[in-house]
Amino acid sequence: MPNQGSEVTLTLGGLHCAACVGRVEKALSQVPGVDRAQVNLATRRAKVQYDPRQTSLEALQQTVVAAGYEVESWAEEAPPPPPPEEEARTFKRRFLTALVLSLPVVLGHLLPPLPQWLGLTPSTWHFVLLLFATPVLFYSGASFFTGAVKAARHGATNMDTLVAMGTSAAYGYSAWVVFFPETVAVAGQTPAVYFDTTVMIITFILLGRWLEARSRGRASEAIRRLFALAPPTARVRRDGEEQEVPLAQVAVEDQVVVRPGEKIPVDGVVLE
Repeated sequence: MPNQGSEVTLTLGGLHCAACVGRVEKALSQVPGVDRAQVNLATRRAKVQYDPRQTSLEALQQTVVAAGYEVESWAEEAPPPPPPEEEARTFKRRFLTALVLSLPVVLGHLLPPLPQWLGLTPSTWHFVLLLFATPVLFYSGASFFTGAVKAARHGATNMDTLVAMGTSAAYGYSAWVVFFPETVAVAGQTPAVYFDTTVMIITFILLGRWLEARSRGRASEAIRRLFALAPPTARVRRDGEEQEVPLAQVAVEDQVVVRPGEKIPVDGVVLE
């Protein structure tokens, strides 16, 4: 168990926006014994300073989970952020899938005569749109429903909740029209479907998530390069003698000796 005045870094899952950051920081700050909680959206890490006599690491983890998010890992020393390339590739794959399948749906909305040009009746065309919209909602948009369910389990809502409700409402009504058009027909008019709303919302938000993950990857790469610049050890002068110690063991008031050509391991004041 960490000692008094401990600091732990939690790697979080499910963070998508500034509202998520604020919710986690507020939840952690309200835990007794927590002196400071700071969440970084770019690295998805929460740095928490706390007193282990009043709280525990397990309590911090449970607080994050209760707020509707995940704790993927933790460390008493903040490691370099992991490369988020896999997350960016996942969003890119789902976005491109949604984009390709959305094009016929959007074109059908922008060009009303398109079904007639293709020789399709309105009911047949609506069924075709259903076939295109279904994988967009349940494959490309699966992460929105997963995030919404996790938040709902803890009595919370987030952006995923909004997206899931909006897209599923438009899709559900449109699917009902496809299979039971007579129940919503008015004065012999063919009822409208709104599959275009479903696919456009999911496609545009996935584009944003992909760009966000890619930008986070670039930021993480820059941070990793900064970590690589720091040497693993430092030469300190203690009791009149120089000794080489791991960088984490350098304490305040230590005198660090830097020889010509060496990297400066820590911030400090030049004495001589």
